[in-house]
Amino acid sequence: MSLAPSPTPIPGTKLYPGSTPGTVQGEGGRLVRFVPADPAQSFECRPLTDAERFRAENSDSGQSPVWSRRSAAIDLSEEGFAVVAYWHRDFDGKVVPMGLVTGGGRFSNLYPGWRGSHTLAGVAFADGPKVFDAALACIGAPPQ
Repeated sequence: MSLAPSPTPIPGTKLYPGSTPGTVQGEGGRLVRFVPADPAQSFECRPLTDAERFRAENSDSGQSPVWSRRSAAIDLSEEGFAVVAYWHRDFDGKVVPMGLVTGGGRFSNLYPGWRGSHTLAGVAFADGPKVFDAALACIGAPPQ
């Protein structure tokens, strides 16, 4: 039995090509639409909208209000999609960076190392990880 080599990510991304043009493999191998890098992508941080704040509160499961002291959002190149970054206190008390991606009427939790796929909304962003890193930079060092 021989195993085929893993596909190589699309250059400049952490995303693997899908089996049809214009798609990539999202979480669990699901094919999602690929949004290429946008040279006009803005990395400007903005405050969270009420809906984003609500999503962050709910995805944080009410564990700790750490997220509310420092949070930021950056809009992705596709209308209606954004990355939100915030600090989260784990069950063991450690403060760690977290986030979520919104859009398409859905949201997905993000962790450092996110590849850019918003599988629930059927889309993946080449710029996604860079935008998440920029949003994390906006929230600064973890609160004490």
